[in-house]
Amino acid sequence: MMKVKYALLWFCLVCVGLTVASCEGCDDDYDYEPPYMLVTAPEEASGIVGQQVPITYNIQKYGGGSPSWYSSFHKLVFEFTSNDPAIVLDPTGEGTNATLSLGSGEESDLEESSWSDSNVENFNGELEAGSTSYTTDVIAYYLCVSVGETEVQGDVIALSGEEVNRFAARGNDTTNVTCEAEPETDDGVPQISWTPDSLEDWINSISTMLATWMTGYNDIANFGVERAEVTEEDAEQNGDFVSTNPNARMLRAGDAELLTAGEYLIGQIQLDEDVDQGHEDHRLQYAVVLDSDGVAANNWLFQDPYDWDFYQGADRWYQLTYSLTTEAWAFQCLQVDESQDLDICDTDALAMIFGDTITFFIPDAEIPDPDATYRVTAYGDDGNYAEDDRGGDVNGANPAEALRAVQ
Repeated sequence: MMKVKYALLWFCLVCVGLTVASCEGCDDDYDYEPPYMLVTAPEEASGIVGQQVPITYNIQKYGGGSPSWYSSFHKLVFEFTSNDPAIVLDPTGEGTNATLSLGSGEESDLEESSWSDSNVENFNGELEAGSTSYTTDVIAYYLCVSVGETEVQGDVIALSGEEVNRFAARGNDTTNVTCEAEPETDDGVPQISWTPDSLEDWINSISTMLATWMTGYNDIANFGVERAEVTEEDAEQNGDFVSTNPNARMLRAGDAELLTAGEYLIGQIQLDEDVDQGHEDHRLQYAVVLDSDGVAANNWLFQDPYDWDFYQGADRWYQLTYSLTTEAWAFQCLQVDESQDLDICDTDALAMIFGDTITFFIPDAEIPDPDATYRVTAYGDDGNYAEDDRGGDVNGANPAEALRAVQ
């Protein structure tokens, strides 16, 4: 007799759970325990005006304490609170098999009687929720239409029962979306002539050894060094370009912080792949090296066994380095004297990294020789110059070739 009583008690508890989970008259502030659905979204997201910003909503169909008998939701209904329209839903989790894109405030074709008791008047979309996973990720693409910040709240209503679409649970989360202005597309760099370089022609600084670290961003595709004028308009455009493009990095070797109008030697290295600006495994180094004065006595000499020293024959080096020690980029100018000693230059040179191209802005006055010659280099190693983990490229076949004339 006791066993029957316990069975009846267990059955009643299940009935109570079913009543709560499939409640049809729940109000808009549904907050029953246990939480049968947990909705989480990122706190912050950002994008560019005119682009869609992805916001991933993770929906746990079984919240803490949910009864084991509870089946997965049949349908998830989405409502978004924001100032701008055009949110597109994209289900990515296991078991989701449909998607619907609606504008903000547009009514769905769900039968009103199936969900009106939950006081939801308008919503953005619905999707079928499969029964094979406990969680579902749904990406909502928010369209940035103006500059500024918008608080986007994603409200998710779960319906159960394929026939009746009964209100089962509700959850929401809020994301602060920052929309930024479209980046300046004109970098303000005067156009110079490029010379193509052979690809996949990596070298070692010892001619009898092969390069042992090879990647697209230590392989030169095109290059050039040319005297050119930077106008006030160019300088302004470059400032806008750097300030609005998060992937554009400007570094200084001296006191100059921004590009200003004037005469420059502009050196460019286009690589076969975008520069990895935060490389975790290798030291990176890019340079324009010059015979700046036409005097052979102060040109750098290679030291055995490094007969393919990248800087040989040059007396002035403008080099950009990513250090594994500091995990930061640094730009400096070094001058060689007749004793083969190196001194830090007094310079206003700048270097800009953007995508696959590195641009050097060297004030014309720093290279007075009209017949100056140059070489461009790209190099990387493990930080210790290990023989089994280093390699790079120079314009031409190898650094034993003569420097090229500045145009």
